[in-house]
Amino acid sequence: MNQNKVAQFEDIAKLFRVLGHPARLAMIEELSERSWCVCEIAAHLGLTNPTASKHLSLLKSVGVIEMQKEGTQVNCTLTMPCIFQMMACATQFNSVAPKSEGLLSNRTACAACENKVEAIIK
Repeated sequence: MNQNKVAQFEDIAKLFRVLGHPARLAMIEELSERSWCVCEIAAHLGLTNPTASKHLSLLKSVGVIEMQKEGTQVNCTLTMPCIFQMMACATQFNSVAPKSEGLLSNRTACAACENKVEAIIK
């Protein structure tokens, strides 16, 4: 595998690691409606400001959000709305089917994922 592909996969893996926390997913969902300041998100999700800030900084580090300082507040804006398609797909594609019954027998997937999985197993 060439170095460009390796670097690309490392970046994707980092994004998935950052997304792999329920608090960060909740923050992304809140940011889908509007921009929030760190203190608002913290209060809304029941987190301390430092904890919320750390989670948001991680989301910023992989390009999911943008953070902009305005006076004493830091406002966060979602910059990667395509995350919602992935979250919706993960929500729909949530149960595991035994292989003997067929890969998709007990699963509900979004149409795009279902078509890709069907093509792989054929």
